[in-house]
Amino acid sequence: MTGLLIGSLVFGPMAHRQNGVGLNSICAFGVGILAPLMHLLDVYHQALSMLICGLLPFIGGGLCVLLPETLNTELQDYIDPLEEKTITLESVTIEN
Repeated sequence: MTGLLIGSLVFGPMAHRQNGVGLNSICAFGVGILAPLMHLLDVYHQALSMLICGLLPFIGGGLCVLLPETLNTELQDYIDPLEEKTITLESVTIEN
């Protein structure tokens, strides 16, 4: 859970970071409560818990395609190599 909270600090602009960390912690606590109960699904079928835990990441990944950042855009298949860029501010020069 600590990794989830630390990882969520990296994403998003500062204004939305607070909401994201709060939502991530709520989800982490909810999953922590529900995870031991997955064993109880074996009463109905032995593979039901594996099916649910296996399908949820694919459903989540599919829903990420519907986000505004990725909707109707072609996803990149490669990473461009870093180009030599120099950013000059008033008194600071940052070179890549």
